[in-house]
Amino acid sequence: MIITSFSQKGYHQYGKNFILEFLENWPDEELTVYYERGYPSSAPQDERLTWVNLYDFKDFKRFEDRLNSSDPLFGGVMHIKQEDATRKPVYNFRFDARRFYRKVWCMEHMSRQEGVEKFAWVDADVQFVDKAPENFLENLFTLDDPTKELYIVHLNREWLYSETGFIAFRTDTEIMSLFFAMAKNTYLSGAFRYLGEWHDCYVLDLVMRQLDVPRGSLVQDEKSDHVFNDSMIGQFMIHNKGPERKKAAQDDPEGNKERERRIA
Repeated sequence: MIITSFSQKGYHQYGKNFILEFLENWPDEELTVYYERGYPSSAPQDERLTWVNLYDFKDFKRFEDRLNSSDPLFGGVMHIKQEDATRKPVYNFRFDARRFYRKVWCMEHMSRQEGVEKFAWVDADVQFVDKAPENFLENLFTLDDPTKELYIVHLNREWLYSETGFIAFRTDTEIMSLFFAMAKNTYLSGAFRYLGEWHDCYVLDLVMRQLDVPRGSLVQDEKSDHVFNDSMIGQFMIHNKGPERKKAAQDDPEGNKERERRIA
């Protein structure tokens, strides 16, 4: 199982491309999309594709309402001094809990779904540039070593927190139930306010260390500035992080038509 999420704006910017490319290039996996409020009636439909509305869940909506009615800092809007009131507010993604708690919420929700023993989160601004290897996710938790028993496989960075544009989990162990509960509750309890940064990468790494979860890294050079694209998954996916890369990879109407034709 692969999961992702995007807003209505994100669907048009990169989400539709992601879905079409996934359906074409990862034929032995299913995809669950957690969406916000609605999606176009013309959105892709496939037997391997499931749509889940985040606003159908009371705890999700309640927490979002709390953040929206609280300090703008929870949306990454940094305070400015009174004498600088004419300046535009400064945005810092490191403190945008409104944006990043969604990711952790989706992971925790999927971890409790019946019949799902392994799943991977993939950011929706990822592009599929080639076919995924057969049984890639199923084989990922040994990393070619059958003696290993990994519960998390991630993109570790020696100099920073993990890159969570791709992260895979096993869910059939008690320690992972605790892992997801702790990660989600870090946000819902408000404990995130006392951390150095508030995004999912920081929170997930913190809980991994606290529980000492058996984990492996997909990265050979953990000093790389682009661990996603330089890892083994970079052979069939690239990550368009940041507004400039997203803009460069924006809707390709002719390409979408061709992908839709092939999938149909």
